[in-house]
Amino acid sequence: PVDIRRDFPTAPAGALVIPSPDYVIPAASERQFCTITTYDGPDVGITAQYNYQTRNGHHVTIFGTNTTPRDLADGDQWDCTETDDLDMTSMEPIIIGGSIEYDDEGVINTFELPDGMAAPLRNGQRIILQSHYLNVTEDDILVRDEAHFVLVPEEDVTTWTSAFVNTVTNFTIPANTPEYTLEFDCGFDDTYELLFVGGHLHEWGTAFRT
Repeated sequence: PVDIRRDFPTAPAGALVIPSPDYVIPAASERQFCTITTYDGPDVGITAQYNYQTRNGHHVTIFGTNTTPRDLADGDQWDCTETDDLDMTSMEPIIIGGSIEYDDEGVINTFELPDGMAAPLRNGQRIILQSHYLNVTEDDILVRDEAHFVLVPEEDVTTWTSAFVNTVTNFTIPANTPEYTLEFDCGFDDTYELLFVGGHLHEWGTAFRT
């Protein structure tokens, strides 16, 4: 494969760094790869995330899961392109969102919470790092990702935050329909304060509006 792996910036002092293994993305293909680890530090809050991808990356995301080490050991990696390959229980994002920027090195996703806010990270939390790539070149490529998370002690957190994701997949686009729009609502019975709202599309999406 063509080696296009990037160098990563130095992580902030005391940050949790989660690297991906090296992945080979076949020519003219779309792949998602996953690797799993366990957080073994004290209970803390995450105040910022900086996710770095090699060129051709679409996203890198961390999920919490209660999958046991007996099922998947720390360091295990697998092709999770198909939904059936992510048959985990309680697989939920720990922190997600922010801005996405592209440069010659690749992709960076930055999300910084306001002072006093943090997402919880508990000792023993199992973490899946998911890397999504679209290789539109004629060569296999060698890539890697890295996630940096800025941590603070629990006593420094005044407001805990949490990610909520609503995924809609049960729709059908009629044949020969150049402009198809899907609209849906997401209702809440309780009152919440929303800090960040965003959308996300994969292969058939062209635009979204919230």
